[in-house]
Amino acid sequence: MLYDVVLTTASQPDHIKKEPDGEDSLGAGWFTLEQVRDLSLTPFAEYMISQSTA
Repeated sequence: MLYDVVLTTASQPDHIKKEPDGEDSLGAGWFTLEQVRDLSLTPFAEYMISQSTA
């Protein structure tokens, strides 16, 4: 899943489940748009990222 997140001064981005749970999640991570551009993405993810930077 991809989310477009806007952080505020009250946000706590470190409070995200980062470890896999063996059920439905392999964990999560925060990435800046600059970091995402360096990742190997699926065509869907590439399209969605291109839409958020348009």
